[in-house]
Amino acid sequence: MIYFIYSGKTLNNMKNKVLLLSTFLCGILSAQINVPEVTKALYNKKTASWCGPCGTWGTETNDEIEDLVGDKMVSFKLTASSSGSLYSPICEELYDNYINLGDQSWPNFYVNAERYYQSNGGLTSNCSNAVIGYYNGVGADVNAGFTAEVVSNTLFVDVSTKFFNAMEGTYMTAVYILENNISYNQTGIEGTATGDHIMRASIAGETAFGDVVATDTIEAGTIVNETYGIWLDDNWDMDELHVITVIWKDNGDSTYSFVNANDGLPEPLDVNELSLSSEVQVYPNPVMDRVHISFEKEMNATVSIFNVTGEKIAPVQRSMASKSLSIDMSDFSTGLYWVEILDDNNNKWVRKIVKE
Repeated sequence: MIYFIYSGKTLNNMKNKVLLLSTFLCGILSAQINVPEVTKALYNKKTASWCGPCGTWGTETNDEIEDLVGDKMVSFKLTASSSGSLYSPICEELYDNYINLGDQSWPNFYVNAERYYQSNGGLTSNCSNAVIGYYNGVGADVNAGFTAEVVSNTLFVDVSTKFFNAMEGTYMTAVYILENNISYNQTGIEGTATGDHIMRASIAGETAFGDVVATDTIEAGTIVNETYGIWLDDNWDMDELHVITVIWKDNGDSTYSFVNANDGLPEPLDVNELSLSSEVQVYPNPVMDRVHISFEKEMNATVSIFNVTGEKIAPVQRSMASKSLSIDMSDFSTGLYWVEILDDNNNKWVRKIVKE
């Protein structure tokens, strides 16, 4: 599995910040990204495939909670057990830094990173009431909107974080890739179980809590735009993947407080069929010195090359009404690279290439 991340930020109306503008990303980031002024809760069931109660009363409780308040919260399963078949190191990192872990039993249920207990009317009502109490359908201090597109087996996510009100502190936007309808063996359930909202990847920032988008004093109206990419694992079902964003506040003591989340009412990922066609050819592959890009017809296109960490390592090259373009890679280190072509209509082609 290969991950690459690249991001560019445009910040406006933020004190003590320098405007960071990536010319390349200006063509990708959409000014039309909708950032919903809605506050949703974050809900997690801490679960493991070996846990009998997770499969019995844990599953029943989870289904009851989701049925009651599903549209008022964003959820993913907190599969934090390294011995479970759906284990995610991302979930383990999140869990280790939640502000109220409670006891270490399984399952556990969390709303906004705080554990809720079986008491005073039951776990279902406690969790659902916490979600309903936090939800605000017409107001938010900050939220993130996004668009997602699959191009040549690469998922690109354009994210726009907007601060509707003035805020203080350090805020992070996380972008998580989840998968539904995963079949697995669950203790407590006969036959094969089906897992939804299973964590597959975190693609923003260096920690599971995402990328810092603003800090210190943040003015109302501040907007931060970012773009991230990830090469999709062949074992993932593309038709079952979806994206969520979560806003966290860094408390400065290795804990993070939940602020807001957005699932965009999950829909299948947009697959750019044009990019999967033969309209663009990148060759030879592997390449020794020069890589050639040819187009089926004359077009204006911008070509960029990235390494696997997302760093752009070649100057942007522009093809003006041409059918071909070549880039000298003779001085590049041996390894894997990404060639990205963007035309004037914002169609994107991404090709993996190996430098020998």
